[in-house]
Amino acid sequence: MNRIRKRILRIGIMVGVAAILFIAVGGFIAYKITKYNQLRKKAMTLEAHELTEKDKEFLNRKYPEDADNIEAGMLYPYQYGKLESARKDIAYLEEKYPGYGFVFLHINGDADLFGGFGKRNKSSYRHSSWCLMEETSGREVTVHQWIYEDGTVVLKDNFYGYGIEEDYAAYYKEQLEQRIDGVVEVRAHISDVHGDEYDSSTTAQDIIDGKFDVQPDVTIILSADGRTEEECEAFSKSLVSALREITGQRLVEASYKFNYSFYEGTEEEILNRKENELVSVYHDYKRLGNLGWE
Repeated sequence: MNRIRKRILRIGIMVGVAAILFIAVGGFIAYKITKYNQLRKKAMTLEAHELTEKDKEFLNRKYPEDADNIEAGMLYPYQYGKLESARKDIAYLEEKYPGYGFVFLHINGDADLFGGFGKRNKSSYRHSSWCLMEETSGREVTVHQWIYEDGTVVLKDNFYGYGIEEDYAAYYKEQLEQRIDGVVEVRAHISDVHGDEYDSSTTAQDIIDGKFDVQPDVTIILSADGRTEEECEAFSKSLVSALREITGQRLVEASYKFNYSFYEGTEEEILNRKENELVSVYHDYKRLGNLGWE
């Protein structure tokens, strides 16, 4: 018994030390970023710019400590450079998807945070990932931006998936209902970013037929229908076989991701409950394709 307690104590100490180190490293990085920005500001002077309300909204999210300067239209050169990059994203999306409007949310990843260029195919570039939102639908959009040393800008996004996802999910739901019982709902999400070759003319059927290299994430909600966890796990083998059959020959060249969950209650009860009211009986995740099952 003492041996078990000592082992638990050692594990607790190790976890505690790891947590402290994680916090310390995170704090150090945050400190270095702050110092870097402070030094960068000292070496620069503020410049006047005409800013729209949308510009100010983005800048205040990115640089909340400079709210007064932003309101006055006074920016440091690096801030204006970031704003110009954001404007490129907006212009790119609104040209690619006429009739839609977009607003900034935040930057997912900023590879040029510490300056310098990354290396790719022997070319130097700066890369950043932006999160925006389509104003009418509320759909979040990811845009990746590459700026090369010669001034070339490459932009890729995932908004082409808006409209495709619903049809893609409906296809899988229909196909599954022909093969197994208990399917309540199917959802699909497209996270893959692509350039001009993927736009609002791209259809779910194009993806289903394998014309485009896109593998949506598919979430399948099922009714446990009184089954235990073990019985749901056994039943999921039928689900896996159905997914393999539906996806068919496309498995040779792609990898498909499926999440599936069994919940307590009938189909109607599950659909009428809020997400946090659902009681999970069994959940699993599978990847089907040229990588096999994981």
